[in-house]
Amino acid sequence: MTTLYLTNDTLSATDFQTVVDSVKWFAPLVAQAWNLPPVTVTTTPTTGAWVVNVTNKNRHVNAGAYHVDTAGIPTAWCSLAAVNNKIGGYYAPARFGLIKNFLGRWVKSTTPTSLARYSSGVVTDVCHEVAEMLVDSAISNFSAPDSQGRDWLVETCDHVFNTFQVHSIGSTVCVFPNFTTPNFYKVGASAPYDFLGVVKAPFTMTPSGYAFYKGPNGTLIKVA
Repeated sequence: MTTLYLTNDTLSATDFQTVVDSVKWFAPLVAQAWNLPPVTVTTTPTTGAWVVNVTNKNRHVNAGAYHVDTAGIPTAWCSLAAVNNKIGGYYAPARFGLIKNFLGRWVKSTTPTSLARYSSGVVTDVCHEVAEMLVDSAISNFSAPDSQGRDWLVETCDHVFNTFQVHSIGSTVCVFPNFTTPNFYKVGASAPYDFLGVVKAPFTMTPSGYAFYKGPNGTLIKVA
């Protein structure tokens, strides 16, 4: 069993509880998809627990959150100041509009006038780091070779970055990240390759996705 210890010095008690409850809902999805041990979530210091800090301390430039291995303990740092949004934003598609048909008559459109829009928040970033900690706690898990012989670093949310799902935590609609499944990293494997079914083939990223593979001398090289 993996225990996640969440700490906070930034959010109100109510907002932090939303983050905690979000992780309790989200982490089992990742564990099940990756066949990992069960996950428990606590706000009480626990020996050996993996640490998720909600704080503006230790920020990295251009990163809302990141995770590291600290003396053998997977540790994440997630900053409210970096995202300027507590929960994340979801904007439903606009209502169906009217269009002219081939006879020139106004009829109801069969497609929405706009697509759903999302924005990241602390819940999104915390869950992003939780997913990647669970799958690659020491940031050292590499895939089998892709079609070009490259072994990808398995950062499961990075490869499908900027695709989201929403789920209500209590009365709050929260924005959660997408994440890859094990078959994403197997040439010729069958779908699904990510939790939301966005990508259609192994080693195929979303438009905003990014990845790194292991170079000849062990250094990380960005996938072009």
